[in-house]
Amino acid sequence: MTSQKLLLIPQARLEMFSDLIFGLSLSISAITLIGSPAYSQASIINKIISFIFNFTVLIMIWIRYTGTMAILPIETGQIIFLNLLMLLLVGLEPYLLSIIQGAIFVVNPSDLNLGMADYASSLYALDIAGLVAIQGFFTHILSREEKGLVPSSLLHKYRIGRNAQLVLAAVFVFSILPQFWTTSMLGLPLRIQIWWIPLFGSVILIVKKYGLGIPQKAESERSRG
Repeated sequence: MTSQKLLLIPQARLEMFSDLIFGLSLSISAITLIGSPAYSQASIINKIISFIFNFTVLIMIWIRYTGTMAILPIETGQIIFLNLLMLLLVGLEPYLLSIIQGAIFVVNPSDLNLGMADYASSLYALDIAGLVAIQGFFTHILSREEKGLVPSSLLHKYRIGRNAQLVLAAVFVFSILPQFWTTSMLGLPLRIQIWWIPLFGSVILIVKKYGLGIPQKAESERSRG
């Protein structure tokens, strides 16, 4: 009875809404890329790299999120709240990244606003850390044996995925330290360079099928059979 009262949003509707938010965020990023004029060859490369970074971040989160929600039942207010909070963070991601781009990649050096970029990049790191941490919490629920949501043979993979996601979230939080902004590498603050580490790590883990909340459908069916 209690679960039925807390089930405020049908799972199918929430998944449709989630796909819409992810799609809009990618569309906003593409529109921002088109609307920002290029003033040099280097600026073209920088903007393309920024878009690739943004695209990869959103796609990696969407892949893990979609795989998790295919199994995780929305049966409590806590799950609904974290879903909506995650979608809010997804919506903020392209906005914060556009501020960083606008503050760093400028035509005139006098327009360079490192203070604004520092503040926006700190918020961006917290935004991504929140996204990954929430996904890690969802994976933690799936990895609990007493829940019985996944076959016991896959629990270890989900626990690896949960631990990896928590580490990735910690890397983004760790990058907020001032030292990583004042230290530069290849013309960019070290904070921005560090962000590529969890991104590449996430891609590699997914390619190698370590889990991260992505159910292996065929393997799950064989285990249950």
